[in-house]
Amino acid sequence: MANTLGDLKAKIASDIERDLTDETTSTRTWEDEIESSIFDAIALQKSKQYWFMQQPTSAEITSSCSTTSSYVSEPTGLVQIDSLRLTVNGQKQSIDPVSFAEMESLHDGNTTDTGEPFNYCRYGQRVRFYPSPNNTYTLTWSGLFDDAAMDDDADVTVWTTVGKGELLIRCQAKVILYRDYIKAYADVPAAIAALKEVENALDREHAKRVGTRRLQARC
Repeated sequence: MANTLGDLKAKIASDIERDLTDETTSTRTWEDEIESSIFDAIALQKSKQYWFMQQPTSAEITSSCSTTSSYVSEPTGLVQIDSLRLTVNGQKQSIDPVSFAEMESLHDGNTTDTGEPFNYCRYGQRVRFYPSPNNTYTLTWSGLFDDAAMDDDADVTVWTTVGKGELLIRCQAKVILYRDYIKAYADVPAAIAALKEVENALDREHAKRVGTRRLQARC
């Protein structure tokens, strides 16, 4: 079941007993405040490990690198890289991450080192390779991806979808509203407790979905 951004705003308004059309100031309504709190809540939660942010889902996320540069732009919405693979002769080969300092040392001002990249590092919103690509290669990205930005009440993302991020964002948004807009400080501890309960449930669900549930033999 999926909810739209508009549905999520209406649920939060009901939770805090506010009318979306009522004004909070001369220029902003409660709908404005709730929408702002939703986006703040997403910004706070999007870097965490949750299965519903993992890609690829129905299709692999790919891009390409070429001999024109040792850098390539990251895919839109990338939060965390779990694996980055290079396709060579039809086979996907893993590229190992290194720190920015290690990458600088590897290149060491030498732009002539080219070949099949086997190391990468993230810097800014780009990825740098070593050695610099000697050909055009397909890159396959797996990791955590932020969903598309919401611009309209009819928009649906993982953050508005029941069973995924909807309840998490509702709870986080209410903490922000009680603390920063309503100034109902007595309600903040209960809101934080509810948020923690949801985070714990999502952590357990994530562990069940990604864990092997097997004991490792000890040598």
